[in-house]
Amino acid sequence: MPKKTKRKSKKRLKQESTETLETKLEDNEFDNLIEVDMHVHTQYSHDSNTSIKKIVDKCKRTGMGVAITDHNEIKGALDIARYRSVFSIPGIEVDTKEMTHLCFYFTNTKDLKKFYLEIKPYMTQEATFSKLDLETTELIKTARKYNGYMSIPHPYTKGTWNGALEDNFSEELINEADFIEVFNAFNTKKDNIRARDLATKYNKPQCGGSDAHYLGEVFRGVTRAEGKTSAEFLANVAAGKSQAYGKQIRLVKKALNVLHHEAERYLRMDKQTRQERRQYQLMRTKDRYQKKAEKGIDKTTTRAVNRIIQLINMI
Repeated sequence: MPKKTKRKSKKRLKQESTETLETKLEDNEFDNLIEVDMHVHTQYSHDSNTSIKKIVDKCKRTGMGVAITDHNEIKGALDIARYRSVFSIPGIEVDTKEMTHLCFYFTNTKDLKKFYLEIKPYMTQEATFSKLDLETTELIKTARKYNGYMSIPHPYTKGTWNGALEDNFSEELINEADFIEVFNAFNTKKDNIRARDLATKYNKPQCGGSDAHYLGEVFRGVTRAEGKTSAEFLANVAAGKSQAYGKQIRLVKKALNVLHHEAERYLRMDKQTRQERRQYQLMRTKDRYQKKAEKGIDKTTTRAVNRIIQLINMI
């Protein structure tokens, strides 16, 4: 009779899998085909509180890569680059003068730093947000000087910042883009479909990301392409050799995340900024969810949205 082999427990298999992954990552050997979340915010963004260490741990557990794209800041991208066992792409999300968001990616941190130092003098700080007092065309030219790639994130998302495709320069902006974010976990399914149609219409390569502001949202949207380095990965995405996909974040979850984060930021502000920001954000949030309620979504979501509006009115 053949000798019976002892079956390994699930716990042991999981432990061996983790050990193999850790060894592979420590040797800095990445699979040629990798999934990368190309749109992630950290504690260095004004609207997030996720630590780099927690993102690093999640990258190691999953074997996926990440691009830190904080608003007008590169500390997070530089911080995660120190972890050589994690596949990361240096990036930044810039809030432009024309009230749009653009994501820029670089093949190394040196070029990212040069780009940032050149645009930093144009950064302005207002009561409710920061932005760049520099024409978008000049911003893109500056990125090109340092071999940067430009992506248009969430092109159809409604909100204060995302009117990129409503402006007169929209077609010029699309033509300048190296790729378009066609999957954003915070987008509605409809807006993601529109973004994909836009990329197809202009024959633009596609990318995807979660737009995560909380740890649980990281990897809800990814870009899949070949590349053992950030340079190889970005080149393949720009060549159209990539796939973008993920799982959308539910509306109720989005609303709860926004309210939770706003409460945290509110407590950290000085009195004057707190009052200004409070009024601005409350009105903006109320308007946003009022519109969603008027659209007549499913009953459960509509009740949740109406409850949020009631809570805002009580403040």
